[in-house]
Amino acid sequence: MQNKLLIASVLAATAMFTVAGCSSNQAVKTTDGKTIVTDGKPQVDDDTGLV
Repeated sequence: MQNKLLIASVLAATAMFTVAGCSSNQAVKTTDGKTIVTDGKPQVDDDTGLV
């Protein structure tokens, strides 16, 4: 019984950290010193390959 509770707790914590990591803002620093803050993960442009 205790092992099942431990496994369930670890899986729940892992899921929460995964969701929290995906939803956080990202800061992209450019070569000219500017910082661009995105809402979530930056999207890559398929045509140019740039963020």
